[in-house]
Amino acid sequence: MPRKLNQSEKIRICKDIQSGHKDKMICEGFNISKGMLYRLKKKREGILAQGFSTSEGTIGYELNAQVYEIFRNLRSKGFPINWSTLKLIARKIAYRNSNHDFTASNGWLYRFKKQFEIKFRILHSESRSADKEGAENFRSTFNDLLENYGGENIFNCDETALFYKAVSKKSFVEKNESHSGHKIRKERMTLLLCCSYTGEKYKPLIIGRTKSLRVLKGVNLREIGIEYDASCKAWMTKNIFENWLSRFNEEMREKRRKIALLIDNATCNAVSLKLSNVDQVYQINIFGSLNYLKLAQKNLQACFSINL
Repeated sequence: MPRKLNQSEKIRICKDIQSGHKDKMICEGFNISKGMLYRLKKKREGILAQGFSTSEGTIGYELNAQVYEIFRNLRSKGFPINWSTLKLIARKIAYRNSNHDFTASNGWLYRFKKQFEIKFRILHSESRSADKEGAENFRSTFNDLLENYGGENIFNCDETALFYKAVSKKSFVEKNESHSGHKIRKERMTLLLCCSYTGEKYKPLIIGRTKSLRVLKGVNLREIGIEYDASCKAWMTKNIFENWLSRFNEEMREKRRKIALLIDNATCNAVSLKLSNVDQVYQINIFGSLNYLKLAQKNLQACFSINL
């Protein structure tokens, strides 16, 4: 049974034919027979002229192609594009082309997304914020900075949020059961985690919103191996980090250890303390897209996800 093509695929094939692509390449790329390609060649002009019929009139392929070109250009620079932005771009192009009746309806948007196979997704990672030029320079000097330290004396620390009242957004449900759930709880704490390259864990620092937690009343924090501090929004602050860094340095001094501490370049970490046993190595924002220091970051996460 011959493969059924949608309007978008037919237009793309006709554009490839118009661009002079070889028949064999087109057939293999779209998984169609030579007979189907021959029929599309005969109808090429009509397909390209037809475009997409909507309640707002016939929209030619060129308008969608111009919108798609702008879309790709913006996404290549990392800009987030939502449905309202796409509609605004389309209306401006249509108006510039003297098509004043075009309103970029939801129907047009649906067909546009289907034509170019565009999906609406959550943007993950911080790779667009990565300083690639700085990463190259940092990579060349990183080994020199740490050559005098053994793996047990290279530590990495970072903050992470703990939404301690949040429950999973996914669940097993029965076949006919409603997929409803509860509002996600946003109460949070901040954890500062620190471990060495070889997996040695330093006691975590918990940052809450109140100076003392009722659940920790009468509890010796030193015995259970944690530290606690507070800020108005349960975020890391420069003052909290300075105090933690001073305690960390004092403990390394008592153990007669000289260590290198890898820290990200967050504003709250930009402290100017004179430390005797801790050398601070500030990381530029390279973790989002490059792998130069991934091992230390993975060790930090793995160490505290097991037996914390």
